[in-house]
Amino acid sequence: MDCFKKRYFRRAILTIYNRYNNIIEDLEAESLFLLGPRQTGKTTWLRKELASAVHFNLLDPGFRIRSAEFPVQFLEEARFAIRKNPKVRIVFDEIQKIPALLDPIQELMVSAPDARFLLTGSCARKLRRSGMNLLGGRAGMARFCPLTLRECQSWEGHTRTWNELLTSGGLPRAVLAKDPTRILASYADIYLTEEVAAEGLVRNIPEFANFLRVAAATNANQIVFEKLASDIQMTSKSVRNWFQILEDTLLGEMLKPFSHTVIRKPLTSAKFFFFDCGVANYLRGANLQKPNSEDSGVALENLIYMELKAQISTFRKQHKLFYWRSQSKAEVDFIVTDSKERPILAIEVKSTDRLKEEHTKGIKAFAEEFPNIRKIIVFTGKRARFRVDGIEAWPVEQFLLELDTFL
Repeated sequence: MDCFKKRYFRRAILTIYNRYNNIIEDLEAESLFLLGPRQTGKTTWLRKELASAVHFNLLDPGFRIRSAEFPVQFLEEARFAIRKNPKVRIVFDEIQKIPALLDPIQELMVSAPDARFLLTGSCARKLRRSGMNLLGGRAGMARFCPLTLRECQSWEGHTRTWNELLTSGGLPRAVLAKDPTRILASYADIYLTEEVAAEGLVRNIPEFANFLRVAAATNANQIVFEKLASDIQMTSKSVRNWFQILEDTLLGEMLKPFSHTVIRKPLTSAKFFFFDCGVANYLRGANLQKPNSEDSGVALENLIYMELKAQISTFRKQHKLFYWRSQSKAEVDFIVTDSKERPILAIEVKSTDRLKEEHTKGIKAFAEEFPNIRKIIVFTGKRARFRVDGIEAWPVEQFLLELDTFL
């Protein structure tokens, strides 16, 4: 691809999709850390929405070297921009590449209170180790997630159905690609190994690559570290550490169990979810041709998790997300609570278009203790239903497009 085509491709991506978030509004009030996995579109979106801002790209080797060797020069450049415009917006892309810049950034925040800094990152571990908290509460926190179905359907000429999103996930390049498998393979084989290694988090790349596939096999499942470690012949300490690396690099998350039930004693093991169902599908080698298969069920649960996480972390930050499972194996895939962990919404996900009474057992068991909770089953049927037992059944696409009305 020649330089002109590269420029055109980047410009095309900039102009064809919308992101539904309140990051720009939040930036009016305070500086922000914007955290999200690589290739979710942070840089592209910021160059569109903050075109007039001063941008420092720490993925640029030249700038990275200059900033590391001559931090005073960076400070002078930033001060010059602030002198020209005291309310200037300054963006640092992938700030974890040079965490030492947080010191002069803090100094600028103090000396120029009207300026706003937006610091993007894809590795929370390096920022924590380098003292992200040294900004002294002067910067808020925002998350940047893969594309949601609503965002995909706002693309000019590139709309996607929920089934396509289920298969290829929400990475912008995968959504755009004619062959998303190739993009996902590149992401998994290059970024998830070489990039993680470049952050200094992993030394044994082949072993880590194998672990990624093990993690994908556990996607949307409870993680019992000792049992998993025994199955793959590793120490439980190593397994815990590697899952922590996936969390620190924002590639996945442990979903905690809801523990405030008395009638039925809950389990205490967390579930693990990848940040993107397309990446997880590739690593898992999933076959989604059969709608009622285990792979389809896992992918659908991962997709609903992605959308809930995006909605909560963007618009409902006071809400929390859990799952629930009792020791008698009654289970609800997702429990949404308020900030005090009082349940608001119980969601069960079923990869079937024919609901049976057995599909409602978990929600009914949970509702015995929380009778006023809203109860929803998301399924692959065509029409929404309101059952006589008070459980709502919502088709996947309708549920995802109207998700903001549920929370």
